[in-house]
Amino acid sequence: METKEKLLDNVSYTIKKYGMLNKKFPVPVAFSGGKDSALTIFILDEPGYNVKPVIVDRGDDILFDSEKIKDILKTKGFEANILRLRDPDYLDGICLFAAKEIEKYLNKFDNLHENESRCTPCYNARTTALTEYALRLGSDAFVIGQHKNDMITSLMKCYWTEKYIL
Repeated sequence: METKEKLLDNVSYTIKKYGMLNKKFPVPVAFSGGKDSALTIFILDEPGYNVKPVIVDRGDDILFDSEKIKDILKTKGFEANILRLRDPDYLDGICLFAAKEIEKYLNKFDNLHENESRCTPCYNARTTALTEYALRLGSDAFVIGQHKNDMITSLMKCYWTEKYIL
């Protein structure tokens, strides 16, 4: 079996086994512009998931050009939405609780102490925005394409730190 077919079979098996996604609903996929999230979009599109790429722009990184990233996807036939976390119009358009949570995490991100990680508040602001976006699309999940090391870092350094230690 070819590598692509084997990969698609493994992904389909895992999604089905754990009930991770449903082809009846849109599947928001966070796209950073990197190879991991790009591959995730293509892998989920192949078997017919309704992939909805989404770019989360924190709004304070001059090196992160969300429009350029959106254009990359457009050349591959995908339209992406951009969630601009510091844009008052974006925050006014989502539920008040989510907007307040995003503002709280961005404020924490902007006012970190010397030894605090930027990862935790950034991750939590992004996942709050992605959760809200998924709900607005009528989906009950969103997908982040990460390789194993990044996924472990996200779990250990970001999620667990915020939820269980602080």
